[in-house]
Amino acid sequence: MRESSTDKRTRNHAGTSTHILLCTVLACVALLAGFMLPRGQSTPPALVSTIKEGVTKAQKTVFDDSRTVTLNVSKGVQTKIASAVTGTVTANSCSSDGLLESGKSALSIDSKPQLMLHTSTPPWRDLSSGTRGDDAAALNTELRRLGGGAPDTDTVTWRTLVAFDRIAHEAGIKNNAAAARGSVTRDMFIWLPSTTAKASQCNATTGQQVTQGDTLFTTAANVASAVPASLPPDLAQGSRSIQIGDKQLDVNPDGTGFDSAELLSAIQTSGEYLAADRQSNDSGSTGTVAATLSVSYTWKLKSPVEAFAIPPSAIYDQQAMSACVISDGKPSKVDVIASRLGRTLVTTEDKLGQITIVPEEPEPCQ
Repeated sequence: MRESSTDKRTRNHAGTSTHILLCTVLACVALLAGFMLPRGQSTPPALVSTIKEGVTKAQKTVFDDSRTVTLNVSKGVQTKIASAVTGTVTANSCSSDGLLESGKSALSIDSKPQLMLHTSTPPWRDLSSGTRGDDAAALNTELRRLGGGAPDTDTVTWRTLVAFDRIAHEAGIKNNAAAARGSVTRDMFIWLPSTTAKASQCNATTGQQVTQGDTLFTTAANVASAVPASLPPDLAQGSRSIQIGDKQLDVNPDGTGFDSAELLSAIQTSGEYLAADRQSNDSGSTGTVAATLSVSYTWKLKSPVEAFAIPPSAIYDQQAMSACVISDGKPSKVDVIASRLGRTLVTTEDKLGQITIVPEEPEPCQ
């Protein structure tokens, strides 16, 4: 059945009316939305690009290449600390998990405080003025470390004896007369295996009779060695140091130098090591206590360097660490030292200003 011309006109008119109505509705919605938007509000600052017309300002920063380094720390054995004299324990400040420190006293025998002292060579003889040897050198070294002013030599001198008396006096020992005797005798101090040690057991109690050689304390297993598990990649060149507790100690960038007595002693008393040791002991209650612990510390450049942060796309003609940038319209030579948060860190002898982004056909700088 053929459609009449009247029906066509009716259908076309209806379609046109629907189209007009739809457009009107959309226009009203758009107008309403426009009134709902806050007036005068600009683009949020965080969304505004800091790069204008292909340039950006080089940002000064201080770079220390701080990294986390994990050390495999090997534990040694427990050590029994022996009395140097015979008598009665009249005072005792030892406590389980407490620290025993070289240059200090933790107990008194016959009312005389007993000096504790670490030497790398255990004492085996009296050291009179003029005595030479490894034991004499070790005594001088520890007395110097403690601030006594002993000589840097392998010989016991007058300065050695005076330094010993000074350290003993600071520990509360009033009548320790090494200088008067002309000798540091074996009964003058208790030997410690390290500059600091954690007491795992206090064997002597106040009022107890002890003889020379009796055990006064038992130390926890000492730190025997420390070796980096692995070295962080792409380290910045330069001397490095490691933060252990409140101490900043020098180590080598190649991962050597972690075996110094000072560093091992610092590890022994650090919170990171003690926490790892406690966790190991807790897990060992149902198994074997680990002989090696993984302990992490902060490792960084000993002397931080001043650097500039610039966009990576500003770098051109890079050869190894050396590269070029356009600063204030002129080529400048820079050394690339690191990348951080989408920025390239560079050092240079020039003063960097406005840096050209993606320079086109730049001039060489080197």
